[in-house]
Amino acid sequence: MISLTSVTTLLGTFKSIKEAADSLISLRDEHLIMGKVAEINSKLIDAQHGIFAVNAERSELVQMVSALEKEIADLKAWNVEKERYKFVALASNVMAYQLKPTESGTEPTHLLCANCFTDGKKSFLNQNVHGTSIDIFKCNRCGNELRADKDDGHPRFIPTRGRLNRY
Repeated sequence: MISLTSVTTLLGTFKSIKEAADSLISLRDEHLIMGKVAEINSKLIDAQHGIFAVNAERSELVQMVSALEKEIADLKAWNVEKERYKFVALASNVMAYQLKPTESGTEPTHLLCANCFTDGKKSFLNQNVHGTSIDIFKCNRCGNELRADKDDGHPRFIPTRGRLNRY
């Protein structure tokens, strides 16, 4: 943020320049005039440094605002995307997010890792094992492995031909 001190200092410098210029008009002695010209030049250099500092602060703020606007846009997009999913139990204490049937359209139904989903990341669960008593799913992103026992009384979600069906 542009500091009030920087702006105040800059205004004070410009005031000093004006005062030096006013006193230059009233001087008749060439030696004193040269001294005042040197003083004005010094004040102009100080003013330039102040302007550069204020511009650097402004540039930094513009970059921060741009980054925050991008973050807000990303969060809004994620909020829209996450509404397309529902939290489901694959087995006792084995949770995932499943694409809602009303949201699938031409997209195949799929499962997302609950850990990654909570972090705001969309990561698919691949079914590595499809056994008679157990299914094992693995997250592509975090590597988390989920073991879903089929005999625990929970509804089953098994991918078949692009759709998840209950067994």
